[in-house]
Amino acid sequence: MNGTPHAVNFDELVAYVTNADHYRDATRFAVWGGECSADQLPVFLKGWNLPNANMPYCIWETMSEMRFKAQTLPADVAELERGRVFGPRGDLSLRRDSERFLWHFVGEKGVNPPAEFDKAENDFWQAEPDAQFLMTEDTLLLWGERKDQQPRWFEDRVARAKLTYPIAGTPSGRAQVRYRAFTRAGQVELVWFMRLEEVQHG
Repeated sequence: MNGTPHAVNFDELVAYVTNADHYRDATRFAVWGGECSADQLPVFLKGWNLPNANMPYCIWETMSEMRFKAQTLPADVAELERGRVFGPRGDLSLRRDSERFLWHFVGEKGVNPPAEFDKAENDFWQAEPDAQFLMTEDTLLLWGERKDQQPRWFEDRVARAKLTYPIAGTPSGRAQVRYRAFTRAGQVELVWFMRLEEVQHG
């Protein structure tokens, strides 16, 4: 994925960071994290009721490929290295660490993990109840361009990659992920992928 370059308007930046409406704390969004064994992962995802219409986008990565699908579970947990399920309600990220998966969730206030993972040690706000983050929204440009209703997006620099993105209809041009970033003391600490969309021109 590519970041889209932006010119910096310092007056706008100062106005943004001094606006209290752009800050988020424990009353505004949920942050969870923990671990589960590889054997537990199917039950873990089922406990979240994922994927669903509020978190439909799925990225499943193995040693040999990365699949970007809509509302699809991983084909084989034994081969899974990373996973991400996201949408307007939240963003759940998974990363294999030997025979376990480390996970974290950023999303709407009131969204809780499955009962067996709904513990104080998994709730970020229990450890840092006074934390406050500046929230910004931006986009990440994805590899590839789609032309003439081709089934895939194509990019010369990664010509062998099978680039497919679950955008409804038959979009043309490029695709992007819209996300929210949460920074503290100038450092990005949390990222919430919100949705996949076609790049609009003009």
